[in-house]
Amino acid sequence: MAEIVTAKEFEIELPSGLNIYRLRRPEISEEILRQAGARFGLRGTVDAGTFVLNARSISYTERSAWGLRLFRRSGGWQYRDATRWQVENGQGSLRIEDEEAAQLALDAIARFDVADRSDLELARVRLLRVAHAERGGANHSERIIGARVEFRRILGGLSAVGPGGKTVVYFDHERELTGIDHLWREIEGVHEPVAGLRPVSEALDEVRRRYAAAEGRVEVSDLQLGYFELGWDDSQEFLQPAFVVFLQLFSPDSRFRIGATVALAAAVNSPGPVEREPRPSEPQPLRSR
Repeated sequence: MAEIVTAKEFEIELPSGLNIYRLRRPEISEEILRQAGARFGLRGTVDAGTFVLNARSISYTERSAWGLRLFRRSGGWQYRDATRWQVENGQGSLRIEDEEAAQLALDAIARFDVADRSDLELARVRLLRVAHAERGGANHSERIIGARVEFRRILGGLSAVGPGGKTVVYFDHERELTGIDHLWREIEGVHEPVAGLRPVSEALDEVRRRYAAAEGRVEVSDLQLGYFELGWDDSQEFLQPAFVVFLQLFSPDSRFRIGATVALAAAVNSPGPVEREPRPSEPQPLRSR
């Protein structure tokens, strides 16, 4: 049985005026793709580019290598230059402060009307690095080939958490835009106001229940409250506050550890789970030789 350890006490206050929202079901088609691509100047014709349709997404790429991909289940999209997005071309190195990178990203978001500034919260700026070394370590060099600027969605003063609810802007070493990822579901309306929060202790008890049969030690390193939005390939009906519990899972001898997260509905009037509970693994029969 696992030892469940909580690193600290967690006290969460409920911001006023929060709601549980109904999300609009994505409409994904070639015509929707053309309309979405028009903001970026994509022509959206077979003469100018190529369409690719599959069960996961619809994408369109022009001869310039700029393209747009729409995901069927979430409605999220990725706008990228396939020849330059996170590509190492062996030239130059970016020198930029986080504040400047964030402003460049905001300028791109405004230019393409991706989101309102008031709905965004800067999450982090990450510089994309490559390193070169000769055998034996005689010479070592590192260059920054670009930047990745991530913003989180804000609703009623509460930020989004989870795989979705984010906009990410990419730049190369010349500060030129190479891509935008926008995983941000459309709201259809208010389902109902949040009546109150469940006690944090209930969320921690749920974590203990889920990991009771695990071996080793489970450490609760952090707990956050936010609107939980799922990933690219997930359908989602409601956008609601959730307790997101960050864990460190240690092996019985403490030699190995991995990170994990558990997202649990936080509102007392939650319409249902925010994510599916993982199915317990089933024992596999022994194979005979």
